[in-house]
Amino acid sequence: MSQAVIIGNGDFPRKEYPRLLLRQADVIVCCDGGFRSFMRNRKAVWGDSEKLPDAIVGDMDSLSGRLLHEYADLVKRVPSQDDNDQTKAVRYILDNHPEVDTIHILGATGKRECHTIGNLSLLMEYAGQFGLSGDPKEGEIFTDIVSDYSTAFAIAVVIAGAGAFAIASVVTETIAETLAEAVVGDVIKGIVSSQHLCHHVSP
Repeated sequence: MSQAVIIGNGDFPRKEYPRLLLRQADVIVCCDGGFRSFMRNRKAVWGDSEKLPDAIVGDMDSLSGRLLHEYADLVKRVPSQDDNDQTKAVRYILDNHPEVDTIHILGATGKRECHTIGNLSLLMEYAGQFGLSGDPKEGEIFTDIVSDYSTAFAIAVVIAGAGAFAIASVVTETIAETLAEAVVGDVIKGIVSSQHLCHHVSP
């Protein structure tokens, strides 16, 4: 088993569980904006101010010329605007790290609401396009978005005989059980409402 962590440009995690995922990662990929957060927080996470990610992926619009030059060996520039940097990082892992069977995405939420909503909704696209979900079939990759407050992942649902993907969101380190459904356009989207149960998930 091999775990990868993607770091976005949202809120960098401050609580222990998402930071534990980061320390345990075999592969760390920063979106270009997330690299700055990584550098600011790496000593707090690892106690090591020299720790670096395995790659920095994106269009590089968020990094200064100095950082681009200093860390040129880590930079994987993807100028296309067809995907956001989170998706570019997902594609990079799929293309370059076939050993990975788990992807945790940190820093995907917080700050701008439009980015949070967009990044969460992409989980369904990843499930449909790449087979990345919270309930992967054999040979597929478990994928979630983890913050200090919740963990979100895509699940397959069948409604009225039709298959679809839904976003499940649970309070980080707890178990959720209530499913609510919503229809947006022609796409069925489900939201699992979180319940703080007594079953604590140990890191």
